[in-house]
Amino acid sequence: LLLSIIFIPILLKLFQYFVIAPLVSRLPPIRVFSQTQTPPPPITVSSSIQQIGHVSSHSLTLKLSPQRELLLHPDYLQSFSKHAQKSTQWFLNASIPFSSWAAGLVTLVRLHSNQSESVQLASMRNPLEELVIIDLPAGATLVCKPRCLAGVIKHKNDTVHISRHWRLFNLHSWLTLQLRYLVFHGPCQLIIKGNHGVILEHAGQARLIQQNATLGFSTDVAYSNYRCETFISYYLGKDNLFNDQFSGQTGVYFYEQAPLNDHKAALVGKVVGGFWDAVRKVFGI
Repeated sequence: LLLSIIFIPILLKLFQYFVIAPLVSRLPPIRVFSQTQTPPPPITVSSSIQQIGHVSSHSLTLKLSPQRELLLHPDYLQSFSKHAQKSTQWFLNASIPFSSWAAGLVTLVRLHSNQSESVQLASMRNPLEELVIIDLPAGATLVCKPRCLAGVIKHKNDTVHISRHWRLFNLHSWLTLQLRYLVFHGPCQLIIKGNHGVILEHAGQARLIQQNATLGFSTDVAYSNYRCETFISYYLGKDNLFNDQFSGQTGVYFYEQAPLNDHKAALVGKVVGGFWDAVRKVFGI
């Protein structure tokens, strides 16, 4: 009994690393939408001149035109004009109330004005968080985890168009527990938050990213899983079994620079938190 307690976890991890992971790494990548001959409109950063690398900053000054409105988490609204009209938006999107609630995108501030307004944005609770505004033109689509959203800028008469895409018959999805992908459709602008900053890269040759750091990617990017570099780091719990892999001729992907990970939580808190993280991952949140 003692030997089984000692060696079964080791053998299981050896089997996962040297048998299962190499098979999964050779599977074809996931594409949320089928490839088309016409490339989608480019997705750009509108809050910074820099279009690649570290594109975020601790505070942003947003110019809001009379035709557009801002849906924002209250913790990120630093200052705004007295003449701006402020109300409450209960859900980011009423068609996905559970996902909006799980991502904290409820009771949002809805801000608009009859004149051009200057709005100052910054994280009021976490000084290590940085913000970036990603512009989705009409026809552009972006897979994005709602947990990294601080807000959305859109036309007054439009709703936030979010489609849901399940991948129940893909081994990549089951091994990483991400069975659903939420896709945001332009035209709109997404305000993305990231701990210690957001890094944006253009697709090209395959690159690997830690899974807990990934925040989103455009739908023309090929997404797959690749085995982590060393068995020791996986066995000691310093690395996940798989890294996220992105490749493609067009498109972008982005991730936070230093994912928040609290190692000091109590055992019960870790168990509950781990279960909740798994639920959010399954639903692409």
